[in-house]
Amino acid sequence: MVSLLTVMYFRAFLEISGYGEEGIRVRFITENEIGVLGKIVSLIVEENLNISHTVNIPRKDGKIVIEVQIEGTVDLATFKQKFESENIQVEEITQTSSKKTVKK
Repeated sequence: MVSLLTVMYFRAFLEISGYGEEGIRVRFITENEIGVLGKIVSLIVEENLNISHTVNIPRKDGKIVIEVQIEGTVDLATFKQKFESENIQVEEITQTSSKKTVKK
C-alpha cells in the first residue's frame, strides 16, 4: 500500500518538474561541465522561449540529465537539431499538453 507521504512527495515532484503543463519538454544528457546549462538556456532564449521548470539529475556514469519544461511551441525536429549541432545530446523532445483540471 502506498503511503500518503509517498503520494505527497510524488505530487510535489510533478509540480516542481512541470509535468502536466502545456509546452515543450526536452531531456538532455550532458557531461557534468561548466557552461553546459548556460549553453542550453542560451539556445532556448534564442528562440524567444521561456523555461518554466528544470530538473537536473546526476547519473552514476558521471553524466547529467537535464529536463526542461518550456512554454510555447516550435518545430520539434528543428529545435532538436539546434542543440545537436552544438553537440548537446537530446534524449527526448515532446510537445506537452495541460493536464490541470479546474476544481469545482
